[in-house]
Amino acid sequence: MVINQNKDDSLKDISFCFINPPILDYALYDLFALPLGTLKTINLLKLFGADIFYIDALNKDYDASYFETQAIKPTIRSNGTGKYWKKKIEPPEILSFYNREFYRFGLGFEKIVEIIKKKKKFDFIVISSVFTYHYLSLKILIECLKENFKDTKIILAGIYTKIIPDHAKSLGADYVFNLDAYKFIEFIFDITSKDKRSLNLLEESKIKFNFIDDENSYEILPDWDIIENLRYGIIRLTVGCPYSCPYCASRLISGNFRRLNLDYSITQLKYFAQKNIFNIAFYDDALLIDEQLFLNFLKEANKINPNFNFYLPNAIHIAKAKKKILEKMTNFKMIRFGLESLNVDDEKYGNKFKIDQLKNLLDSLNELKIPKDSISFYTLVGLPEQTYEEVENTIKVALKLGIKPRIAEFSPIPSTPLFEIAKKYLKENKRDFINIDEPLFQNPSIYPYVATEFNQQNMKKLRSLIYG
Repeated sequence: MVINQNKDDSLKDISFCFINPPILDYALYDLFALPLGTLKTINLLKLFGADIFYIDALNKDYDASYFETQAIKPTIRSNGTGKYWKKKIEPPEILSFYNREFYRFGLGFEKIVEIIKKKKKFDFIVISSVFTYHYLSLKILIECLKENFKDTKIILAGIYTKIIPDHAKSLGADYVFNLDAYKFIEFIFDITSKDKRSLNLLEESKIKFNFIDDENSYEILPDWDIIENLRYGIIRLTVGCPYSCPYCASRLISGNFRRLNLDYSITQLKYFAQKNIFNIAFYDDALLIDEQLFLNFLKEANKINPNFNFYLPNAIHIAKAKKKILEKMTNFKMIRFGLESLNVDDEKYGNKFKIDQLKNLLDSLNELKIPKDSISFYTLVGLPEQTYEEVENTIKVALKLGIKPRIAEFSPIPSTPLFEIAKKYLKENKRDFINIDEPLFQNPSIYPYVATEFNQQNMKKLRSLIYG
């Protein structure tokens, strides 16, 4: 984003190549997926004059010349989401027992090296990753980069490094970083021996916005301009979540729940409108906790342009979806609720709603005539100690209530309560040959199928219930 403000040249002699890496997995879909942390970091580095080059290995706009002849072309929907470039490959040996096709999504590792070689010699290459079970592509990429760019320092960052930092340190990067964008700038000033007094520039920067709840902390605007052919926008009104669901790592990743200054979101929305980008997804973990903040945002959004299409790929809380909120969401193109299970008193689901609140929600949805094809309810599948019968019952009852369930496969995340329960469950059920301390087994495309009674056959039955 082009922001008119004072800048500094402290890092003008430092060059960075940021890589959004390819991914090795069974399945991957672009559901409004953009590396926000990377984009915020890039914006800060530009403020201090750094030379930036960005490679998005998952960019769906690369032409076929960037890929092998066996690669499968992407598909792009009208809202910008869709399938990535992919190529079928052999799975890692440890997963060879699992009968499912395995892919590399995005550019090949050699192609990334080739692109960098055509540019220049960089001082730093920064790679960021979200999910723990995608580490294998990071390992391979780091090995390729180390072999070809021996004088360049490799920095590994992202949510993965925050969840299992010791594992991240084993991949061979020169540095592993797991703090926020501002701390990254401090880190760069330290390792390049720059005068940190220049960091005071940030205090008056227009890319920094304080939180409502904590004036001593702030959020940074992402650099949306660095994304080629941006098809959709991302908005956040809040960071973190006030709940502590035993399966979720939101607290670990984002810290305490905080509300963003509304100007932070509106500034970005105005930018998207200027660029004729009207498909906007919310990234909030707990969007409706402050209902007035949400309503104020929608009011301001309508003033900017009434043609925005909003999407909620992250589940919103059933208990918070009051009628006065839903009345303002009749033109939302995607609304997903967190049903999780109709066994609402089971603590492993977070105790986030009561049956009467669900019934009130359904009454409101029917009364407001929100298009049913835009509404679905996430149903968690594959939790330790969860039975097939319980999930089957949830789906059957949900369908009778007019609910469209959407299966959300469980991933055991280290440092969450259910991670330890999952380890205990595996041992008690003599499945401890599945070692979920190995991040590859934390993959929701693997764990439920091999570690619980939700094998491929049972998953197929559940999907048949939903989709026929």
